[in-house]
Amino acid sequence: MNYDFQIEQGEFMMFSSGKGAIHMEESGQRLKKEGGSLHGFQIWLNMPAQNKYDDPTTIVHRGKQMPTIVKKNFTGRVVLGELMGYKSDIKTFTPTFYYYIKLNKQSRLDIPVDPTHNAFAYCVSGKVEIEDQHELKPNQLVLYKRDGDVINLYSEEGAEVFVLGGQPLNEPVYSYGPFVMNSEEQIMRCYADYQSGKMGDPRQVN
Repeated sequence: MNYDFQIEQGEFMMFSSGKGAIHMEESGQRLKKEGGSLHGFQIWLNMPAQNKYDDPTTIVHRGKQMPTIVKKNFTGRVVLGELMGYKSDIKTFTPTFYYYIKLNKQSRLDIPVDPTHNAFAYCVSGKVEIEDQHELKPNQLVLYKRDGDVINLYSEEGAEVFVLGGQPLNEPVYSYGPFVMNSEEQIMRCYADYQSGKMGDPRQVN
């Protein structure tokens, strides 16, 4: 069975692979016909061991489920989690946050985080000053230690940045090819399921 999902600007698709589903991403027919450019981000979030054999699901989330924050020094989108009282309606297996932040010129922003959670920031455009006056440039990422409760951001000329993270699973990770599981035995089962067609027929993906 085939399903096609069209993602528009500002939307977010949550795909949970579960026990496996053959899938692909492509630019789509409209972009091919009309031309233009496409800028998207694919974020991988590991699933808890108890959910790795759930049925796969795909949901496209529209604007209303991801509240927009408009302040004097920045605008933001709460894709996952909660920030400054603005909460996303999108559910995850474990506590997770995913913020899109657009800093205005000469703006500073302090983002509270749980010190026991993983957290990182990725610069999309502009330049961002982080801890100890280190500078984050486009396509650079910083991973924070699990000992602070605030992420400090400052931009002189303005910048776009993603701030993401969440609760560590503290489970073993075993990956090979496209499969991410908790043991080698599970990986072998994935390959067997793929080869037997339980994840779908690759000949039907076009």
